[in-house]
Amino acid sequence: MATKDSLYQQNDASLWNEIRIGNKQALGILYGRYFDSLFSYGLMYTKKTETVEDCIQDLFISIFENKSIKPVCYVQAYLLRSLRNRILADINNNITEELKEQAFDLAIEEDVLQHIFPHDDESLYLSKKIMNAFHSLNENQKNILYLRYVKELSYNEIAEILDINPQSAQNTLSRTLIKLRDIVKKI
Repeated sequence: MATKDSLYQQNDASLWNEIRIGNKQALGILYGRYFDSLFSYGLMYTKKTETVEDCIQDLFISIFENKSIKPVCYVQAYLLRSLRNRILADINNNITEELKEQAFDLAIEEDVLQHIFPHDDESLYLSKKIMNAFHSLNENQKNILYLRYVKELSYNEIAEILDINPQSAQNTLSRTLIKLRDIVKKI
């Protein structure tokens, strides 16, 4: 193992090799070298500074604890990609838990609807039809509506959360809206 002074002089690939043989000091040097750029990059995916800091910490811990870590040519690119994946996984887990906890439901009482549309019987009637149609959707269909229209997520983000490709997310949403429209017509 190299001495601490000589480690500061080494390039990223050499430091990575030192980490592979268990050198904690090399890990600390890489951490110090890239923390700021990782942190600012992480903020592009979430504005929660604690989440970014936690993901950076977890990334470096997992690198050090991984006994079969492979050589890497572009260490910074590897770190940035790994951080992005950790942050997206964290966001995905949080939204998935939120979806499970708050089973998305449009629970609006009839008197609230009458208050919203006090002199418009046609809009009141249509809103009741939409509510009834919504309740007939399955959980997956409700979730995709929630993610797109309440959370205002992109198809790429929805795909990441639901573990499908973006085109499938778009198709599922489209089919859900068609189903919703058909149900409303039948009611």
